[in-house]
Amino acid sequence: MSAFALLIPPADLTIHLHRRTERSPTARIVTENIVQALARIVVCDQMVKIGQRYPVVLQVHDEVVCLVDESEADEAKAFVTSVMRTPPAWAPDLPVNCEAKIGINYGACK
Repeated sequence: MSAFALLIPPADLTIHLHRRTERSPTARIVTENIVQALARIVVCDQMVKIGQRYPVVLQVHDEVVCLVDESEADEAKAFVTSVMRTPPAWAPDLPVNCEAKIGINYGACK
């Protein structure tokens, strides 16, 4: 089970300007960090599920690279795509999507 800490910016970080609320740079950074942390949790959970079937050899940001035999490439692509398009159980309405490519090396898939 994944765990994370939720940081709420203090109220003094909100600046009210002419009926418009703008967040300070600190509040924007905190929000971005929360989003990135949640994305990391989602990708890691997906990577664990993929790794139970195919060896994961590389993970870069939101990319997962698996090593499979050429004869299994299409089946692996379909499986990885299916896993990465499935939202986590704790956020069933989270919009997730992915693209998958097959290549002889990482560069060929870019």
